[in-house]
Amino acid sequence: MIGESTSVAVTDAASVINPSTHRPYQPTSPQSISHADEHRAVRAQVLEGIRHALEEIQSTIAPEDVPSDGTSDKKQFVRHFRRIKLRPEASAGFYDLNLLDGYIEFGEGMLETMRQLDAATLERFVQIMVLHETLHLDQGLYTSNHSGVSHASVVLEEIDYIADAVSLATAIAWRARVKPENQSLEQIARDYIDTAVRGMEIFDRVEQGDSIKTLAESRLRRYLIWNLQHVRAAEVETVDDMFAMLLPRLAIEIEPLSGTLDDKFEKIVGTGSERTQLFLSLGGSLVRQSSDLPSFDVAGILDSVRAYDWHKVRRTMRYVVDVHRDLLAPKL
Repeated sequence: MIGESTSVAVTDAASVINPSTHRPYQPTSPQSISHADEHRAVRAQVLEGIRHALEEIQSTIAPEDVPSDGTSDKKQFVRHFRRIKLRPEASAGFYDLNLLDGYIEFGEGMLETMRQLDAATLERFVQIMVLHETLHLDQGLYTSNHSGVSHASVVLEEIDYIADAVSLATAIAWRARVKPENQSLEQIARDYIDTAVRGMEIFDRVEQGDSIKTLAESRLRRYLIWNLQHVRAAEVETVDDMFAMLLPRLAIEIEPLSGTLDDKFEKIVGTGSERTQLFLSLGGSLVRQSSDLPSFDVAGILDSVRAYDWHKVRRTMRYVVDVHRDLLAPKL
């Protein structure tokens, strides 16, 4: 069954949901959007890049590119994805994706931030974003039931992880089959996972600017997961390896952390302490890592995430993979 639309507007911030965090849109650093002719022209170029990226993957994607885990009907998922066409008009908000009418529109704020991406990153970002949102609709996450879903953080994180993993796995498998360009599968996987992280960053930058001042604990976990997966991609040699890495479910937490509850009763992260540790679960196996070495500062990860410093975050995650290689990278 074809679902409804995923639509977000930022004209009335009090009633808007950030589609990446699923939390109310609360801009702490208002975005400045120039309407000068030259800046409009640049955003038009971004739109053209989006159109090319979407049409290229839609014309060649196949059900075999979709992992069996995460979606019950691969052919339907591909069919729904192919329905989405880019509208040239800018939407009033982040974006408006409507599967029933078969279109996606991007808001000027999104286009303004996306113009900072190089052409290759923009291409990857558009592909995994539209795949992700198409899967959300197939999962049953619609505009009509989206409001307040962030309260059910465990359920939402499960749904988001599957949508992230399936969209990445599909795009990586498609790229390796259709357009490898002399890249190894490991490099293709790392490029797409890096783009997924930077895609999440785009939504945070639109709302919060150059640093994440209000960091929800669920958002922190999502950033940690995909930076760790970026490191784990070192062992990917085949598409089956890549599917096995992205699925099953990976969960990461840093605890204990100070914090406060916002007006929606979600924990906003404060600071760590000398007792703060990293906890990880993969396939039901536990990893627990404390800051027992000067080079491994768990609490310091928070500052790196807030500053979008993924190099530092991945350096920490590389240590975790090295120490727990039997579980996290058994082929290395």
